[in-house]
Amino acid sequence: MKKKVGTDDFRKMARLFVDYFPPELGTLVGYGKNFPDFIENQHTSSNLFTHLVDIAQLDYMWLMSLMSADSSETLTIEIVTHLMEQDTEFTELKVKLNPSVLLLKVNEEAFLEWVSLKTNNNDAVTSESSNDDFVMLWRLQGAVQARLLSPAEVALMQSLQGTGRSLGEAFDAALAVDENFEVSDAFTACLQNELLEIKN
Repeated sequence: MKKKVGTDDFRKMARLFVDYFPPELGTLVGYGKNFPDFIENQHTSSNLFTHLVDIAQLDYMWLMSLMSADSSETLTIEIVTHLMEQDTEFTELKVKLNPSVLLLKVNEEAFLEWVSLKTNNNDAVTSESSNDDFVMLWRLQGAVQARLLSPAEVALMQSLQGTGRSLGEAFDAALAVDENFEVSDAFTACLQNELLEIKN
């Protein structure tokens, strides 16, 4: 955020935010939860500030992913291999997203700008799109990752949120959106990125 608006303007916004939402707990983790709504309410008529809302949301979700609990039982390639050796139908396995996996609907252009600011890369790819898209954030080996999802990937991930479903049900949800969706590639990516945990 500070890189986007500059140090002076960010400090002014932060001071005003603290006036409206004084800290109530002894920790500042999660304190920025209301910051995107605050920005939107204060600056509803500016396209610049519309991007700021998305960037503030991305910053907050990045922090929540980073600070999330560890997975209780990550589904790994080794576990899947063991299940297959035992003639277990792994598509019937009940799984859910690990606690660090978060989905957020934001403007694609705002997401790419956020990535540019986060990585200090002024040459980051830009987009002509003004569409809203889903971004997935997750923690892998202590670092938060983020990327845009295809519509089929959104259906897959949303089906595994909360209580979770079987892998087969999640795959069917993705295929209902895109019949050409490569289930095996998506499943391999989920394992490599430690996105899934076995539901107890």
